[in-house]
Amino acid sequence: MFKKIAETIEMSFDIPEAEKDIAKVSKQHFEATISSLKFAVDHLDHIYNPFKEHSNISVESVVENRGILQGRYSTKIKDNFEKVKKYALVAIRKLNKFTDGDSDIVEIVNTFEEAIGGIEDDVSKFLDILKNEYESEDFRKLVIDIVDNIKSKSDRLEDLVYNRIIDHINVNILTKSWMHDIDVDDNDDDDNIPYIVQLVKEREEKLGNDFPAADKKEQSLNLSDAQRMYYPDHMSNDTNTGNFGE
Repeated sequence: MFKKIAETIEMSFDIPEAEKDIAKVSKQHFEATISSLKFAVDHLDHIYNPFKEHSNISVESVVENRGILQGRYSTKIKDNFEKVKKYALVAIRKLNKFTDGDSDIVEIVNTFEEAIGGIEDDVSKFLDILKNEYESEDFRKLVIDIVDNIKSKSDRLEDLVYNRIIDHINVNILTKSWMHDIDVDDNDDDDNIPYIVQLVKEREEKLGNDFPAADKKEQSLNLSDAQRMYYPDHMSNDTNTGNFGE
Protein backbone atom coordinates (compact mmCIF):
# COMPACT_ATOMS: atom_id res chain seq x y z
CA MET A 1 0.00 0.00 0.00
CA PHE A 2 2.72 2.47 0.99
CA LYS A 3 4.68 1.70 -2.15
CA LYS A 4 1.64 2.33 -4.32
CA ILE A 5 1.07 5.72 -2.69
CA ALA A 6 4.71 6.67 -3.18
CA GLU A 7 4.60 5.66 -6.82
CA THR A 8 1.49 7.80 -7.32
CA ILE A 9 3.29 10.80 -5.87
CA GLU A 10 6.27 10.17 -8.15
CA MET A 11 3.99 10.15 -11.19
CA SER A 12 2.17 13.31 -10.09
CA PHE A 13 5.44 15.22 -9.81
CA ASP A 14 7.34 14.16 -12.90
CA ILE A 15 10.35 16.46 -12.45
CA PRO A 16 13.25 16.03 -14.92
CA GLU A 17 16.52 14.93 -13.34
CA ALA A 18 18.24 18.11 -14.56
CA GLU A 19 15.76 20.22 -12.60
CA LYS A 20 16.11 17.99 -9.56
CA ASP A 21 19.86 18.63 -9.68
CA ILE A 22 19.18 22.37 -9.63
CA ALA A 23 16.89 21.91 -6.65
CA LYS A 24 19.58 19.92 -4.83
CA VAL A 25 22.10 22.75 -5.37
CA SER A 26 19.53 25.24 -4.09
CA LYS A 27 18.92 23.10 -1.03
CA GLN A 28 22.65 22.85 -0.32
CA HIS A 29 22.99 26.65 -0.49
CA PHE A 30 20.03 27.19 1.82
CA GLU A 31 21.70 24.87 4.31
CA ALA A 32 25.03 26.71 3.83
CA THR A 33 23.21 30.00 4.42
CA ILE A 34 22.06 28.84 7.84
CA SER A 35 25.44 27.33 8.75
CA SER A 36 27.29 30.53 7.84
CA LEU A 37 24.62 32.60 9.62
CA LYS A 38 25.13 30.61 12.82
CA PHE A 39 28.88 31.26 12.59
CA ALA A 40 28.28 34.99 12.01
CA VAL A 41 25.88 35.26 14.95
CA ASP A 42 28.21 33.33 17.26
CA HIS A 43 30.97 35.81 16.42
CA LEU A 44 28.78 38.63 17.74
CA ASP A 45 29.04 37.02 21.17
CA HIS A 46 32.62 38.26 21.48
CA ILE A 47 31.21 41.67 22.36
CA TYR A 48 27.65 40.68 23.32
CA ASN A 49 28.57 38.33 26.18
CA PRO A 50 30.86 40.74 28.08
CA PHE A 51 28.23 43.48 27.97
CA LYS A 52 25.43 41.03 28.79
CA GLU A 53 27.27 39.63 31.80
CA HIS A 54 28.80 42.87 33.14
CA SER A 55 26.81 46.04 33.64
CA ASN A 56 29.74 48.08 34.96
CA ILE A 57 31.83 48.40 31.78
CA SER A 58 32.73 52.08 31.69
CA VAL A 59 32.46 54.47 28.77
CA GLU A 60 36.19 55.11 29.16
CA SER A 61 36.94 51.42 28.63
CA VAL A 62 34.82 51.34 25.48
CA VAL A 63 36.51 54.50 24.15
CA GLU A 64 39.95 52.99 24.80
CA ASN A 65 39.01 49.92 22.75
CA ARG A 66 37.17 51.70 19.94
CA GLY A 67 40.04 50.94 17.56
CA ILE A 68 39.38 47.21 17.95
CA LEU A 69 35.61 47.64 17.72
CA GLN A 70 35.78 49.78 14.59
CA GLY A 71 38.66 47.86 13.02
CA ARG A 72 39.14 44.10 13.16
CA TYR A 73 35.85 43.33 14.85
CA SER A 74 33.67 45.37 12.49
CA THR A 75 35.55 44.06 9.47
CA LYS A 76 34.97 40.46 10.59
CA ILE A 77 31.25 41.15 11.06
CA LYS A 78 30.99 42.49 7.52
CA ASP A 79 32.89 39.53 6.06
CA ASN A 80 30.78 36.98 7.96
CA PHE A 81 27.45 38.37 6.84
CA GLU A 82 28.67 38.89 3.26
CA LYS A 83 29.21 35.12 3.12
CA VAL A 84 25.66 34.59 4.37
CA LYS A 85 24.27 36.80 1.60
CA LYS A 86 26.34 35.08 -1.09
CA TYR A 87 25.01 31.64 -0.15
CA ALA A 88 21.49 33.05 0.09
CA LEU A 89 21.71 34.68 -3.34
CA VAL A 90 22.70 31.44 -5.07
CA ALA A 91 19.98 29.53 -3.20
CA ILE A 92 17.31 32.02 -4.34
CA ARG A 93 18.51 32.13 -7.95
CA LYS A 94 18.35 28.36 -8.20
CA LEU A 95 14.94 28.08 -6.54
CA ASN A 96 13.55 30.89 -8.73
CA LYS A 97 13.66 28.44 -11.64
CA PHE A 98 10.64 26.73 -10.07
CA THR A 99 8.51 29.82 -9.37
CA ASP A 100 6.47 29.55 -12.60
CA GLY A 101 3.14 28.05 -11.66
CA ASP A 102 4.15 27.43 -8.04
CA SER A 103 2.71 30.15 -5.82
CA ASP A 104 4.07 28.44 -2.71
CA ILE A 105 7.66 28.84 -3.89
CA VAL A 106 7.03 32.46 -4.82
CA GLU A 107 5.70 33.12 -1.32
CA ILE A 108 8.53 31.38 0.56
CA VAL A 109 11.21 33.00 -1.63
CA ASN A 110 9.74 36.44 -0.93
CA THR A 111 9.60 35.65 2.80
CA PHE A 112 13.22 34.45 2.71
CA GLU A 113 14.37 37.61 0.92
CA GLU A 114 12.57 39.80 3.47
CA ALA A 115 14.14 37.85 6.35
CA ILE A 116 17.66 38.21 4.94
CA GLY A 117 16.99 41.92 4.36
CA GLY A 118 15.82 42.36 7.95
CA ILE A 119 18.99 40.76 9.31
CA GLU A 120 21.14 42.87 6.99
CA ASP A 121 19.42 46.05 8.22
CA ASP A 122 20.14 45.14 11.85
CA VAL A 123 23.77 44.30 11.08
CA SER A 124 24.15 47.74 9.47
CA LYS A 125 22.64 49.35 12.58
CA PHE A 126 25.05 47.36 14.77
CA LEU A 127 28.05 48.55 12.77
CA ASP A 128 26.76 52.12 13.01
CA ILE A 129 26.49 51.77 16.80
CA LEU A 130 30.07 50.56 17.02
CA LYS A 131 31.21 53.50 14.91
CA ASN A 132 29.15 56.37 16.30
CA GLU A 133 27.74 55.45 19.71
CA TYR A 134 30.81 54.24 21.59
CA GLU A 135 30.83 57.37 23.78
CA SER A 136 27.16 57.02 24.71
CA GLU A 137 26.05 56.04 28.20
CA ASP A 138 23.53 53.77 26.45
CA PHE A 139 26.19 51.93 24.44
CA ARG A 140 25.80 48.71 26.44
CA LYS A 141 22.01 48.65 26.02
CA LEU A 142 22.24 49.50 22.33
CA VAL A 143 24.65 46.61 21.73
CA ILE A 144 22.58 44.08 23.68
CA ASP A 145 19.30 45.12 22.04
CA ILE A 146 20.54 45.04 18.45
CA VAL A 147 22.33 41.70 18.86
CA ASP A 148 19.22 40.23 20.48
CA ASN A 149 17.28 41.35 17.41
CA ILE A 150 19.79 39.72 15.07
CA LYS A 151 19.70 36.48 17.06
CA SER A 152 15.91 36.40 17.07
CA LYS A 153 15.62 37.06 13.33
CA SER A 154 18.30 34.44 12.63
CA ASP A 155 16.35 31.83 14.59
CA ARG A 156 13.20 32.62 12.61
CA LEU A 157 15.14 32.39 9.35
CA GLU A 158 16.49 28.97 10.31
CA ASP A 159 12.96 27.79 11.05
CA LEU A 160 11.78 29.12 7.69
CA VAL A 161 14.58 27.39 5.79
CA TYR A 162 14.33 23.96 7.39
CA ASN A 163 10.61 23.70 8.10
CA ARG A 164 9.26 25.36 4.97
CA ILE A 165 11.78 25.83 2.17
CA ILE A 166 13.77 22.59 2.41
CA ASP A 167 10.64 20.65 3.25
CA HIS A 168 8.96 22.07 0.12
CA ILE A 169 11.98 21.17 -2.03
CA ASN A 170 12.04 17.62 -0.68
CA VAL A 171 8.34 16.91 -1.06
CA ASN A 172 7.37 18.87 -4.16
CA ILE A 173 10.53 18.82 -6.27
CA LEU A 174 12.67 15.91 -5.09
CA THR A 175 9.54 13.96 -4.01
CA LYS A 176 11.34 12.84 -0.90
CA SER A 177 9.02 12.05 2.00
CA TRP A 178 8.86 9.65 4.91
CA MET A 179 7.28 7.01 2.65
CA HIS A 180 10.50 6.78 0.63
CA ASP A 181 12.35 5.69 3.78
CA ILE A 182 10.21 2.54 4.10
CA ASP A 183 10.98 -0.51 1.99
CA VAL A 184 7.76 -2.46 1.41
CA ASP A 185 7.58 -5.44 -0.90
CA ASP A 186 4.55 -5.75 -3.18
CA ASN A 187 3.79 -9.10 -1.58
CA ASP A 188 3.45 -7.38 1.78
CA ASP A 189 0.56 -5.19 0.62
CA ASP A 190 -2.78 -6.23 2.07
CA ASP A 191 -5.35 -3.46 2.20
CA ASN A 192 -7.96 -5.75 3.77
CA ILE A 193 -6.04 -6.67 6.91
CA PRO A 194 -5.39 -3.88 9.48
CA TYR A 195 -1.78 -3.74 10.59
CA ILE A 196 -2.55 -4.47 14.25
CA VAL A 197 -4.49 -7.60 13.21
CA GLN A 198 -1.47 -8.80 11.25
CA LEU A 199 0.68 -8.33 14.36
CA VAL A 200 -1.72 -10.38 16.47
CA LYS A 201 -1.81 -13.11 13.84
CA GLU A 202 1.99 -13.24 13.65
CA ARG A 203 2.20 -13.43 17.44
CA GLU A 204 -0.28 -16.31 17.54
CA GLU A 205 1.64 -18.22 14.90
CA LYS A 206 4.87 -17.87 16.89
CA LEU A 207 3.21 -19.04 20.11
CA GLY A 208 1.52 -22.00 18.36
CA ASN A 209 0.13 -24.58 20.77
CA ASP A 210 1.40 -22.67 23.79
CA PHE A 211 -1.69 -20.49 23.61
CA PRO A 212 -4.04 -21.16 26.59
CA ALA A 213 -6.91 -23.54 25.95
CA ALA A 214 -10.44 -22.22 25.65
CA ASP A 215 -11.49 -23.60 29.04
CA LYS A 216 -8.73 -21.75 30.86
CA LYS A 217 -8.97 -18.21 32.18
CA GLU A 218 -8.42 -15.72 29.40
CA GLN A 219 -4.99 -14.10 29.35
CA SER A 220 -4.25 -10.67 27.93
CA LEU A 221 -2.03 -10.59 24.90
CA ASN A 222 0.96 -8.28 25.40
CA LEU A 223 1.68 -6.61 22.08
CA SER A 224 4.17 -4.09 23.36
CA ASP A 225 7.10 -5.80 21.69
CA ALA A 226 5.31 -6.21 18.40
CA GLN A 227 4.08 -2.63 18.41
CA ARG A 228 7.50 -1.05 18.59
CA MET A 229 8.25 1.18 15.62
CA TYR A 230 11.58 2.49 14.51
CA TYR A 231 12.08 5.90 12.89
CA PRO A 232 15.01 6.96 10.73
CA ASP A 233 17.45 9.34 12.23
CA HIS A 234 18.05 12.50 10.40
CA MET A 235 26.11 20.88 8.98
CA SER A 236 27.70 22.60 11.94
CA ASN A 237 30.52 25.03 11.99
CA ASP A 238 33.23 25.77 14.50
CA THR A 239 33.02 29.22 15.98
CA ASN A 240 35.88 31.53 16.83
CA THR A 241 36.67 32.07 20.46
CA GLY A 242 38.80 34.60 22.20
CA ASN A 243 38.66 38.38 22.46
CA PHE A 244 35.90 40.21 20.64
CA GLY A 245 38.43 41.81 18.39
CA GLU A 246 39.31 38.51 16.77
